[in-house]
Amino acid sequence: MTLIAVAFVVAVASLLGWVGWACFLRPAAVSALEMAVPAGVQNRPAGRWWDRFLNRGKDAVERATQSKGEVGQSAAAEASKWRLSPKVRRYVALVAPVGGVVLTILVVLSQRDGVSLDPVAAREHRYQAAVGAVLQEQKLVPPAVLPPTVFQNLDDKSLSLEQADRDWNKLDPVFAQLVLRVMERLRTKGIQMVLLEGYRSPERQEALASREVKVTAARGGQSKHQYGMAVDLAPFRDGRLVISESDPWAAQVYEIYGQEAEAVGLVWGGRWSFRDLVHIEAPGTIADNIRAAAPDRRR
Repeated sequence: MTLIAVAFVVAVASLLGWVGWACFLRPAAVSALEMAVPAGVQNRPAGRWWDRFLNRGKDAVERATQSKGEVGQSAAAEASKWRLSPKVRRYVALVAPVGGVVLTILVVLSQRDGVSLDPVAAREHRYQAAVGAVLQEQKLVPPAVLPPTVFQNLDDKSLSLEQADRDWNKLDPVFAQLVLRVMERLRTKGIQMVLLEGYRSPERQEALASREVKVTAARGGQSKHQYGMAVDLAPFRDGRLVISESDPWAAQVYEIYGQEAEAVGLVWGGRWSFRDLVHIEAPGTIADNIRAAAPDRRR
């Protein structure tokens, strides 16, 4: 929403600024353009809307001065009402963009209850609301564990998923419930998500970060996996995991997965510069997560 508001402000200001410059502060360029255009084309009634509006006074004066008699003089006097002085033109060119920006700000402020100019604060608000719901609602049960062969027969061997820890009890209980709610929302859409990895030891994290084929950018102790506040999930279809986004179906699923995770305030790795589509984690720093962890998960 913030990006939309900013883009709208910039677009309105740019458009109005360009119109003001092109139509009010550029008389020499406009005159040169008119001289280059044949007279027959200049006198056509059809044309761009700003040409018809801004030049109709000037064209009427020129036609009136060429005619003779009282009718021509009267027409010239009437047409002169449409002419804008250079001073007025400058005022319009300056006021129009500023007016557009002010109008946009007023619109945003009028909708401030549904608009947040701070995406981090908005995410924290969603996360706290989701945590509150978890503490009040019935707890979800983790799905049954899949056979080990599901995680061994993969095209991408760099993940070493046969060594991954998929014990839900090693995750922060509140965070685990949020993940299960994301999985449940996807299940209602006909998408089954499977836990690839939950808790990850610092040693395994360091080993993954040190590989020639980049799997993660976080070193040992720098990932929220080590604190039970991050998981990796992947879609499961026709008895197999579909991890790579090269599969069009999987690419679409990951987008939905990210949207559902962000809807409860979680962070999706698909937004990072080093894209990690399977990864979601709790917001905030690791220190924040440790302080806010469930009492039985504090270290």
